[in-house]
Amino acid sequence: MKGLELPVNVLILLAIAVIVLLGVVTLFFGGFGGPSGVISLQTVTSTACAEWRNKNFQDARGIHIKNFDADKDQTLDFGSACDQDNLETLGQYYYNTGTCADLIGSNEQAIRTGVCGFP
Repeated sequence: MKGLELPVNVLILLAIAVIVLLGVVTLFFGGFGGPSGVISLQTVTSTACAEWRNKNFQDARGIHIKNFDADKDQTLDFGSACDQDNLETLGQYYYNTGTCADLIGSNEQAIRTGVCGFP
């Protein structure tokens, strides 16, 4: 019976080593590529500005931004309100175009030039 104890111990150690190795490999490769479902500021800006231009630069709050926290409140809540993720709040929080509490349309020229780069 003593001859069977050594192989069982070796198998247990080998199994633990494989699990640890898989964990290390998962941690190593899990760090590449970034989180899925989240897009960059540049991608968000170009997409939102193109959509706004297609709507003849009307109602920046109506350009909803999905999968990006435009108002930096740690939630993905797209909509047309001042506390939701839309082109106006993107301009406010990332490009300093004025506050969302301003009258509608008062900072659309700042968004047009400062965020989208249109004349």
